[in-house]
Amino acid sequence: MFKVFNQYFPHRLLILLVSESVLILLIWGGVTFQFGAWDVMTFSSLLFRAIAATAICQLCLYYADGYDLRSLRTRGEVFFRLIQALGAATLLLAVSLFFLPDAGTNNRVVEVAILASAGVLLMWRLAVDGLSRAYGASERILLVGSA
Repeated sequence: MFKVFNQYFPHRLLILLVSESVLILLIWGGVTFQFGAWDVMTFSSLLFRAIAATAICQLCLYYADGYDLRSLRTRGEVFFRLIQALGAATLLLAVSLFFLPDAGTNNRVVEVAILASAGVLLMWRLAVDGLSRAYGASERILLVGSA
């Protein structure tokens, strides 16, 4: 466990936050490069847009309780919260493209990046969940009393 502002967090949370941020950033950069939007934008504007999309996706995951590790019991619940968060991220990104049409990214980039993010993040969450269940530390119990 690590401590931030006098509150303890499990290591699994840090692993999920960092790895999912990197995955989302790589997906947005890769999809932008694949659809040829790389030629239109400079590297700094591409990096800014990818970081902004990553931040929007991470905020939506946070507010959909995707990082509340105690409440995520089943794989169906993980899937539901992930789809709920990425749906909200899609709406926020659509609104941002509506108000900033000259942002440089076309609609196909956003659509494909959100779908790829949903698939990759779902597989990643299931892999991390499976590994933590298989190799995670068991629960410690202290029994006090007499028999």
